[in-house]
Amino acid sequence: MKKLINLFYLLAIVLLGVFIAFLVVDIIKYDPVITSAPFYVCIILRAVEFLLPAIIFFLVGLFLSKKIKK
Repeated sequence: MKKLINLFYLLAIVLLGVFIAFLVVDIIKYDPVITSAPFYVCIILRAVEFLLPAIIFFLVGLFLSKKIKK
């Protein structure tokens, strides 16, 4: 069970890293002349794509670790 909790935490950290990497790529590739959407829309989309699952994985790992301690 401890390995499963560590897996959830690891997935959350990996998704956070992927979010940062994709955001850096988006910053480099963003061109306000070509792109009609403002940059914060890209940030929101990446957050929904990567940060939301990362938060869910982290909370599940936290819930399972507290459940084991009881």
